[in-house]
Amino acid sequence: MKKPDPKILAALRERSGKPLLVCHRALRESDGCLEDALHILGVPSAAAEAEERARRHEIAKDAALRARGALMQPEDVLLWHCTDPAISFYGGPTKLPATIHPRDLNKTTALAEQWSPQITYEAKFPRDGTRRSKRRPLKDCLACHPHALSKRLREFLEAGDFLGGFELLPITLEPGAVLTAEPEQLAEYSLMHPVELVPCIDVAASDVTWFSAREWGQIVGAERLIIDESRLPADRHIFCPKYWPSLILIRKPLARRLLEEGFSGMDFGVPSTYMGIGFASRLFTLDEAHSSSQRR
Repeated sequence: MKKPDPKILAALRERSGKPLLVCHRALRESDGCLEDALHILGVPSAAAEAEERARRHEIAKDAALRARGALMQPEDVLLWHCTDPAISFYGGPTKLPATIHPRDLNKTTALAEQWSPQITYEAKFPRDGTRRSKRRPLKDCLACHPHALSKRLREFLEAGDFLGGFELLPITLEPGAVLTAEPEQLAEYSLMHPVELVPCIDVAASDVTWFSAREWGQIVGAERLIIDESRLPADRHIFCPKYWPSLILIRKPLARRLLEEGFSGMDFGVPSTYMGIGFASRLFTLDEAHSSSQRR
């Protein structure tokens, strides 16, 4: 092949961040084709990046659609999910004191007295092809398992006395190459750790799947999640169900208020369409979601 076009070589260096010699070699192997050279260097092409952006947009649109559509349903209780397709906190907390095991966060034992604000959650990307070079702003609700709340969201829920049955555990976020935030913001989040579980799941109607054996006391899936609302405490607005403590249920009026206040990073779904790994279908159209928002 003849000498690579200087403009193509410059574009390859800019997009790949690779040394000049490496880019020169890749262009020679690709016979001067920029897209092929990017593929050789393992850099997503413009088309692949556009496809990934479109995919993330669809994920965000589906989440907003489901949240608005869920408010139209007759159920008084919704499932509260954290939703951000680009940020995850795989690996759980670090810097735990010796008296606390990560599994303790799945139990209802109070941890506040042993807890330390220095306990850290590192932001990471899920394995979905998202580029690590792209930083995202912090959301009000983060999927740290359990949910982590921003200072603004925490103060809103505390002011309304909506957090009965939970204790708030302060944490520190490690942004890594993922988050863009001021240092003081990284220490303003708190975990919603449940200290009480509500036996509100209709086990028979939900056709649940138990983890190993029922005696272990954990549900891992269901044909549909049926909530017996008669078992819900009248004075509670947010609660975790017994046998499935990783889920958070929220009353619809409060979910509506959270959306109206503009809190970010949250998604609400109808329990009866939930199977343990997601919702059975996308039940609501854009027109229905728009109509719902117009009626509020």
